Formats: sequence, structure tokens, C-alpha cells
Amino acid sequence: MKRARTDILAPAKRQHGLAYPFVLDALDEHDPTTRPMFGSTAVYLGERVLFILRKKGDSDDGVWVAFDEDREADALAALPNLAKITRLPNVRCWRKLAENSANFEDDVLEACRLGGLPDGPLGKIPIRQKAKRLQESKKKPLRTAERTATKARRGRKTSNRRRPS
Repeated sequence: MKRARTDILAPAKRQHGLAYPFVLDALDEHDPTTRPMFGSTAVYLGERVLFILRKKGDSDDGVWVAFDEDREADALAALPNLAKITRLPNVRCWRKLAENSANFEDDVLEACRLGGLPDGPLGKIPIRQKAKRLQESKKKPLRTAERTATKARRGRKTSNRRRPS
């Protein structure tokens, strides 16, 4: 079975049964993208993951908010109602805005505003994307002479002509 490409993000669609569709409406001017994650829906702006929209009928329902570890204090100061995720007690870079909170929608809209800021405290680039970006920056295009020398060292043909047999 062919596996879907993971480097392409799906355009944000108003999916049937999407938890908290007002989040995508609030981020609409930033062209958010969505992707399934942990049985819920992750919301991305560019390559930064901002939120997971989760509604499964337990105490962790709500909007899970992502941030870099070094921006944790900024995120907690900006959104004081962020709570630890009970099913992930040791994870530091994710917190939730609980659905059963009195100010849930106001807090989520503030999180959307902060997430839309290019240098805001919310959002993080997944480790896989960081590694991919680093790997691409290390690659340099080889000049023709270097390519020919590399092929010769590996024992490959350096031209397209056939050898006589």
C-alpha cells in the first residue's frame, strides 16, 4: 500500500465534524493548513504547528497549543489559562486550553491572534522539519568537474559513450 506523502500539508478545509471550526475562521487570513495528528486535527501556519483541535469526550478536550521550549514562559504569560495535558504529563512544549473552561472561546481567539504573529510565542517547527531544513542547507550543488571526479572515484562511467566490448 502506498503511503501518503508527509511533506505536503493539506489545505485547511471546513471538514465535517471538525472540532472547533472557529479556529480556522480566526486564522483564515494566514492561510492555515490542517493535517491529521493523534486522531485529531493539527493546524499549521507554514511549517509551524500551532494547535491540535481535539474533541474526544474526556478531560483533555480542547485546543492543544504548541510552543518552543525556550518560549514557554512567554506562552504561559500570554495565555494564563493554559493547563497541562493529563494524558501527556511529561510533555513540556504542549499545553491545552480546556473546552470546559469559562473563557474557552476568548482564550482560543487570543491564541489564534498570537499564533498569527510571525515572532509570537506560539507555534513550533517539528523536529523532522528542522532536520530536513538543516540537511538541505548543507547540500551544495557540485560543479561539473567535481561531479565527473566523484563518478570516476566510484567507478562509474564519466561519459555517455559505450565502451567497446
